[in-house]
Formats: sequence, C-alpha cells, structure tokens
Amino acid sequence: MEAYQALLLYLGAWLAVTTLLSTRFSDENGRVVVTPLMVMVRTPFRFKSFEKLRGRRSVGLLLDTGIAALAVLMLLFYYMMVRGIIAQIETGVRQASVVPIIPGLTIGIDTFLYMLPGLWLAIVLHEAAHALAARYSGIEVKSSGLMILLGLIPAAFVEPDEEQLEAAPTRAKLRVVSAGVLANTILFLIFFAIIAQVSAAGYYIVITPIEGSFAYQQLPHHPIAAEKLIVNNKVFRDLGSFIKYMTELRRENGGTLANITIVLRIVTPKGMVYTVVKPAAPSHLSAAERRKYEMIGIRLAPVPRTLVDALGPGAAFATYEVLLYTELLNIGLAGINAAPLFITDGAQYVRYISEKRLGADRAKALANVVSAATLLLLLPNLAI
Repeated sequence: MEAYQALLLYLGAWLAVTTLLSTRFSDENGRVVVTPLMVMVRTPFRFKSFEKLRGRRSVGLLLDTGIAALAVLMLLFYYMMVRGIIAQIETGVRQASVVPIIPGLTIGIDTFLYMLPGLWLAIVLHEAAHALAARYSGIEVKSSGLMILLGLIPAAFVEPDEEQLEAAPTRAKLRVVSAGVLANTILFLIFFAIIAQVSAAGYYIVITPIEGSFAYQQLPHHPIAAEKLIVNNKVFRDLGSFIKYMTELRRENGGTLANITIVLRIVTPKGMVYTVVKPAAPSHLSAAERRKYEMIGIRLAPVPRTLVDALGPGAAFATYEVLLYTELLNIGLAGINAAPLFITDGAQYVRYISEKRLGADRAKALANVVSAATLLLLLPNLAI
C-alpha cells in the first residue's frame, strides 16, 4: 500500500509541476515541450553517420529480413487473437492475453522498476532502427527525441522527412517501417540466448519473506537461495513441484491452510537450514484474522544458479528479472507494432504494400479498415 500511496503522490506532484511548466514550454516545435501528461525533449541527432552504411549490401539484406519478420509477426498476432477469442467462446471465461503497461493498475510498482531498463532499451533501439533504415534509403531524419508520459512511461520518436519517404520506392518504405520491429526481434533473440546461457546450470529457488508474515518473523529480511525445500518430510528441488504440493495440501484441507501447522525447511546451497513454522489458527479468531494463517509469507522465484553464485541471491534475482522483462518486452513491442493499429508500423506496412495497386488514398483507407478490424480482435484479449 505504501508503494501505491507514493505513486499517487508522485503523479500528483508531476501533474502540478508539468501544468505550471506547460505555459512556458508550449511550442510544439521547441527543444522542450511540456504538457500535463508528457515531457518531450528533442535531441540534436539526425543520424547522419548511418549514411556510411548505404553501400553495404548486407545492411540492405538485413533490413529486408525486417520486412519478412513484420509480416510473420503480424500473422502470428492475428493467430493469437483469434485463438484467444475462440478459447473464450468455448470456455465461457475471459482470458486476457495482452496486458498494457500501466504501473499501479496492470502491473505492480516493483515489477515496473524491473521493466524500466528493458523498456528504455527496446524503445530507443526501435526508433534508432527506423532512423538507420531511413538514412540507408537516402531519407533524411528531420528530428528525434525522448519522452516521458505521466512521469513514468518512456517513449521516443524519430521523424523521417515525410516528403522524401512518400517519394521513396515501396521497398525502401517497407524497410523503414519494419526496421523497428526487426530491432526488437533481434534484441529478443539476443536476450533469449543470454538467458539460455545463464540458465544452463539450472536454478535455485530464491525466497524473500513478506513483511508482517510468519516468515518475516523467522527469516533474515533479505532474499535467500534454496537448494531444496522440505515440507512434511517431502523434498522439493524446483518451484513447480512445491507449488503443486501446496495447492494439493490446501485442497485436502477444505480449501484452506489456516487450520493446519506447516513446517518449512529451507536448505541453502551451502547447507545452512532455515526453518519457518506457520501455526494453525486459533479457533476463536474471526475470518479476517484467520487470513494471516493462510500463508507462510514468502515470495518464491526460480533464479539461475550461475547468477546466484556470482552475485548473491538478491542481486541475482534483480538481474534475472531485468533480463526476463527485457526479453519479453522486446518480443511484445515487436508483436504489437507489427499489428495494424492505426499508428503502428503494421498499419503503415499495410498502407505501403497496397499503394501500387490501390493508389495512395485507397491504400490509406484500407489501412484504416484493417486497423479497425484488428482493434476489434484485440479488445476481447486486452486486460483492462
């Protein structure tokens, strides 16, 4: 609750300060632009150095793979959206598969902080790739910049010269619009490989006690790496089997753990043993008071042994979270940008690929129609 209160105070201060500054920095073409919802800073970068790559055929071929990658991801997006809708119809249960990043609403504050490094990397390199493709195709970059939305969400932009882009061949246009998706796909593959490498030796279970719980009273107030967990003389070396056992134990006891005593032993890689006892709730307690007795009070996460051995449990957990979210954010950003949704790269892709047959005006209309249909498929799958 304290984190959410701090978030509300921060947002309130942000809105107050930006509202005051918005009168001074209101010029849309200025170096700094401030509105109550956004702060934008234009950078001096025009990416002229990328023009040196124009003669390299390998760069062109790489950008061509971006055209193909966007098409594949667009089809994959449609497949997932349709499959999600069919699953909801068959089960009668809404299953949201697309979660917008809204700190404090769709994701926790702690989770968002782990996401931030990967989010900045994904966004900045996405836009830099657009600039590279534009310069490679002989299209100037008029402006670029960074933005902060609501004081939390990072954003960036690169603005190619619109007239030069519209006059460029179709292949060059497609290279420009698909380059961001290509960059995010490459970053996803890089971080996928890094995670596979650090995970090759297996995982420890990293345990963090929750403040105010039984575990918090009996464990050190910092993350602990566990080689194994022991409950009721049953030994667990992976998180999945431990969670499955605790779920079964709850079911066997009428859907609650409050009425039984649980003794958890945590065995560290160095052989140290920590013991946590969650007692059974006294019979005179109210339903609200018994809630504390429903859980041991620990957060558990699988973390690669390689990272734990090198950094220690706490730093290893944080590092692994950043790696995982960077991987997921890049493929997520690539997927959502590949989908035709009015302002996305996918919408521009549909427009440019149909211009030769339909002409500019009809191609724009087609892109809008496809975007509207795509939005209708997205909404049932959106976590709102």
